[in-house]
Amino acid sequence: MLRPGMAWKGFLVVVAVVSVAGCRADDRPVVRSQFDGYVTVRPEVDSTRDYRGFEVLVASSDGEADTLGFGVTDSTGYFRMLIEAPERGIYPLIVSRRGARVKQGQIVLAEADTASMRLRVPDGDRPLIIRSVENAAWMAYRNGKMVHNRELLSLIQSGQYSAESHATRFMQSAQILWALSEQFPGTIGAGMASAESVLMMEGINDSLVVERVMSLPMEGPGFVDVARAARRAEARMRGQDSAIALVRGLSGKTVDKALQAALASEMVVAYADSNMLDEAVIEANRIDAEYADSPWAEWARGTVYEIENLMPGMLAPSFSTVTWTGEEYSFDPSTTGIVLLEFFRPTDATYIRERALRDSLASYKRGETVTFVSVSLESDSDLNEAFFGSQPSTVQIALPLGAEDPLARSFNVRVHPKRFLIKDGIILGKYSGPAIQAVADDLMAVTGADSS
Repeated sequence: MLRPGMAWKGFLVVVAVVSVAGCRADDRPVVRSQFDGYVTVRPEVDSTRDYRGFEVLVASSDGEADTLGFGVTDSTGYFRMLIEAPERGIYPLIVSRRGARVKQGQIVLAEADTASMRLRVPDGDRPLIIRSVENAAWMAYRNGKMVHNRELLSLIQSGQYSAESHATRFMQSAQILWALSEQFPGTIGAGMASAESVLMMEGINDSLVVERVMSLPMEGPGFVDVARAARRAEARMRGQDSAIALVRGLSGKTVDKALQAALASEMVVAYADSNMLDEAVIEANRIDAEYADSPWAEWARGTVYEIENLMPGMLAPSFSTVTWTGEEYSFDPSTTGIVLLEFFRPTDATYIRERALRDSLASYKRGETVTFVSVSLESDSDLNEAFFGSQPSTVQIALPLGAEDPLARSFNVRVHPKRFLIKDGIILGKYSGPAIQAVADDLMAVTGADSS
């Protein structure tokens, strides 16, 4: 028999920690920054030493054709501009000449942060380096993430990873990223690094996750993701009542409507995890009504859909698709037997930490056959190839559109990993985030195997 509460782990939410730039209600620029530098040409390409005509443009981050800053080089290659942006954040930077784009990258903009650049073209695939305190912090954060991802992928491909090695790798990276706040205090890059650091520690050091969320500024980048991680950590340590109280406490400290809506979404998650489904629907409908013009309204509707269609005891949605190897696969609830359906990203920290146990479950020989259906939300075919090649699984599927693919939407995949335990078409359990032990226990209970 499934343990009480384990079937309800399904309403996590996630917002990517990638940028803090956004749209304001008015068009008045509130951030002004000086930006200058040189764009020159390698002598073997152009020996005239006349570098005039390079156009340097800082664009809006929201896809609009707004120019926030523009400069043109003189004969020495020098340019200078005043950038006026709607808010501090990370914006596209484009260098072109005679209508042809020669370089593009990103620039971090913050009030009074004077930036400079020296670019010699062509320079291949080298990253565009902007010199300023804010941009140095952003580069340090990106380098830290790049090193972490590279070493993590190397560990996975070596076949020598374990839960212990993953925990060590993530804690080391978390400490490195957290230290950036001391080296670059108050910068966007340090704020993003701090948030990423806390997310890396979830499930490894939950007490530190809860402690550190209290020290982060609520207006900082990624705070909502950190608050969610802290809520889950608190629930694991002290139960859902304490977790709900934590989120309520955080929500009461802000008057920002967007942040209030985001924290309200976590209240829905907490109610659902406590099997208080009526309260979860009421809170979700309140979000839909009060924040109708925000992305949280769509999330709230998806959550109500999940409560009404994807709860344990309900019939799972049917689907047909093509597997990673090009074969057709149809999920027919009337003839499925036992299925563990999982949606994941290969580089997700939680999935990587859980993979050893997950793979042992997929390889375990039981009296009753279990079909493992693994659905990758990753668009990078090389990553999918690396993971699928070493992953024990019955059916492997890749969705390049990720969470926007119709299959993912039919199962309301807004966080990963997300898993469904299904028998004869009926959902027995669903699990989001770090819940592989619950999956293992429930799978053993369903198959009648010994989980010891």
